[in-house]
Amino acid sequence: MEISTGGFWSGTSTAYENELTIRPVPGINLSGVYQHTRVRLAEGDFNTNLFRFVGNFDFTPFVSLSANIQYDDVSKRLGMNNRFRYTITPGSDIFLVYNHNWVDVLGRFQTTSNVGVMKVTYTHRF
Repeated sequence: MEISTGGFWSGTSTAYENELTIRPVPGINLSGVYQHTRVRLAEGDFNTNLFRFVGNFDFTPFVSLSANIQYDDVSKRLGMNNRFRYTITPGSDIFLVYNHNWVDVLGRFQTTSNVGVMKVTYTHRF
């Protein structure tokens, strides 16, 4: 459990976070996070709850997949980020990234954006 507090615009913010991580087998890490934030402002107060799931899967030292899914109850947005990484040689990698976002409209999630990106890095040593 973690508690943090500090200034936030014209007021203060206090966040309470609980995280549970399990590692069922080497190379797989699964985390669930719940964060409650209380914001007190001169313009008005509000609370928000954030739920997040993170999964990291290291299939080999050269191939991995990570997933991050989160939802907050104020914006009513659900977001997903997935990243596949293939290391050709140390310093040279191929990344495939997919992001998808939804918003809750009257109890139904509607897509607001989705994007896929490929990135290639190459290191030349001389």
